[in-house]
Amino acid sequence: MKSLESVLLLRPVRLYDRSSMAEFKNQFSWSFTRHKNFSECRRRYYYHYYGSWNGWSADAPDQARLAYRLKRMQSLPMWLGDLVHRMIERVLGDLRNQEVNTVENYQKQLRGWMNKEYAQSTEKKWMWKPKYNLNLFEHYYGEEIAAEQRAAARDKVYACLQHFLQSAVFTQLGKLRPTEWKTIEKLEQFEVGGQTVFLKIDCATQAGGLTTIYDWKTGAQVDDAAAQLACYALYACHAWRVPVESQRLVSYYLDPDTVRERVPSAEELIDTKEFILASMGEMIGALDGGVEKNRATMDSFPMTDARGQCRRCFFREMCYGTREWKEAPAAQAQPGASG
Repeated sequence: MKSLESVLLLRPVRLYDRSSMAEFKNQFSWSFTRHKNFSECRRRYYYHYYGSWNGWSADAPDQARLAYRLKRMQSLPMWLGDLVHRMIERVLGDLRNQEVNTVENYQKQLRGWMNKEYAQSTEKKWMWKPKYNLNLFEHYYGEEIAAEQRAAARDKVYACLQHFLQSAVFTQLGKLRPTEWKTIEKLEQFEVGGQTVFLKIDCATQAGGLTTIYDWKTGAQVDDAAAQLACYALYACHAWRVPVESQRLVSYYLDPDTVRERVPSAEELIDTKEFILASMGEMIGALDGGVEKNRATMDSFPMTDARGQCRRCFFREMCYGTREWKEAPAAQAQPGASG
């Protein structure tokens, strides 16, 4: 029977070469988020990864600039999750330095972030610097965020943070020695099938002969959470040379304060590699001239037939030519239109 390493056939990790930054090109890569975009709506995938390219440039075509602005958008739930992730990253940094503050102090910091970023969205500062200023989907598409919703949003991030700081997980992390921390919110990469795979692990530790990979969740439990964690386990097996039996995968659902822990299997990682290769193959197959050129034509990326998804899509304006949501959108769709 072949070993797990021989079946996976993964290549060494490739680090960024800062000397090549002048040659800023749109290069093909894979990530779990990219897979979800491609699976749910190929037109959305096109706008996000190809139509928005170079949209940060002042002399870019209007379509590219609009796509880039919309790509940087966040919905209210996404923003709340991002706030919690950023604050936990700060907390863990303080924990490593033995400078942990009080729950109240961290909540005060969160409130400051929320007020500042919410104002960025209402004042439309993203029109000039979309990368550095929040643009909420609800504001952009004219959906009212009532005072009750804002209060509920504040309470949610407060509760998530409080649950974390008072959890057994946090207590365990507080017992780690400096050398037992592996990574916190760092963009990692490795190769599968000759192509780059990107991922960002919320937190990983290595202590007592075990490598534990943590994933913080601020929303409800979803079916694809296990698949995402399996991608992390695949990375740990390759980049960190950690056997599957020495790994622990932990999903911490912060709002209900629920922890799910499991051990991956060799079969699961083999299936995960095959899943990534199959997903890559579909993405590459839709390109013009293959992965080397990494060029895409919009017509090769049709809109989803599940048009109900369009209502919450950031790129709705580009597909329908208006920010307004109308009934029976399938009959009114104007692929490629912008208003």
